[in-house]
Amino acid sequence: MQITRRELFRWGQGCLAATALPARVFGAASDSPDLLLTLTQQDFAAQIGSKFQTAGPAGQPVWLLLLGAEQTATPAEAPHAPRGHVPRVDTFLLSFSRIGDALPQGTYSFQHDVLGAFPLFIVPSGELTCVATISHLLEAVPPDSIPRRRAGVRAAVGSRPARPLQIRGAETAVANC
Repeated sequence: MQITRRELFRWGQGCLAATALPARVFGAASDSPDLLLTLTQQDFAAQIGSKFQTAGPAGQPVWLLLLGAEQTATPAEAPHAPRGHVPRVDTFLLSFSRIGDALPQGTYSFQHDVLGAFPLFIVPSGELTCVATISHLLEAVPPDSIPRRRAGVRAAVGSRPARPLQIRGAETAVANC
């Protein structure tokens, strides 16, 4: 089966759009939304000094003390965004001090008395500290602002002719890559 570049991009745009949909669209229980999608920097800032519980690699309880919740600057221009269209992103950094066994980089299920339970990807940042960066996409680049190739436009002089790309071991071949 061969897929044209246009079909590949359409499929990719569909997948990208699907990542922005709520989890309930894909069958997740509506009574258990992804809590981390709704938590803001202000929610965490109000909990500075409080303890979060998670489980270490061997299942032992590990406690983390929230040291800070800092808003970070948003990049001025997204690298692959069309000119003049910058997605709006809310990004903040959480700093924790570990109480207990070491936690390697990874995603852990956090539990907090006020904020509830949520998964969080943490990275060690020192001997007893770790950080987590949370980014919420507030507004994506509008699909109609993405430049499209006009019908009848010819390829640049001297460019290679499009040919299918055969991938060994794959069941399908992608055309015009």
